[in-house]
Amino acid sequence: MKLTLTRNENGLLEAWADAPNWRQGDELVSYLKRQFGAHIIHKAEGPDARMWKLKVSDKEITIHQWDTGDLSLFGSPSNEDLITKPAKVLCSLPV
Repeated sequence: MKLTLTRNENGLLEAWADAPNWRQGDELVSYLKRQFGAHIIHKAEGPDARMWKLKVSDKEITIHQWDTGDLSLFGSPSNEDLITKPAKVLCSLPV
């Protein structure tokens, strides 16, 4: 899976990945639950996108997945470890 790490205009580290299969968002959330003890504090699903807001200890991260095949993961600068570690997992998910 192709992955790009970038900093947005607000200084947040974002991981962007090609995720053409809808299940890849669910797999990432499951991974975060297993490996980091994350729990979902908000989830929204629409006809063309999904969003999860997760809490790990006292940190929050957000995942967006669009039906165009894009998936992004981001959090505040103090949460960068929660972005870089799962980003490596995104690279290993099957397309």
